[in-house]
Amino acid sequence: MSNGTTQPGGQALDELKLYLDAYKHHFEIFIKGALIYFGIIGAISSYIFREGINDLTKCALALFIIVISLITALGCWTSLKWLRTVRSRVHALQTTLSMAPFPFDGAKWVGRLMFIAALLFLIGGMAGFHGIRTGKLKMTNNGVEHTGVPRGGSPAAHP
Repeated sequence: MSNGTTQPGGQALDELKLYLDAYKHHFEIFIKGALIYFGIIGAISSYIFREGINDLTKCALALFIIVISLITALGCWTSLKWLRTVRSRVHALQTTLSMAPFPFDGAKWVGRLMFIAALLFLIGGMAGFHGIRTGKLKMTNNGVEHTGVPRGGSPAAHP
């Protein structure tokens, strides 16, 4: 009985299997992390919009959104870099084995979309933090109310 490494191309095939197993495991963890991230963002956002929450607490929660969004964006960027490396190594092994290329496009687009979502939540968290801290953004049951003065006007001109 022989193992895969004694046959021609067996070592390359074993290496390819290892890369694809690592890729599948990584992608599964990435998807679970994305779901946890969106769950945390949703829970914090709904708490921020509750009535009776003081501005200091809202600022602290917005700051938490900023921090976890920054960590998530950096994680997505690192994941996309890792995916590029794995894709090039798998492609080289598949060329050696005369195999069709493995489709990494789904993971690439999920990573990109998650990166963009994390950046948008980061920007939204920063804007919310600034608006709450300066008092220009008040949250009510009916939504968000902007209390700042319109551009080009004075408070006296807009009752």
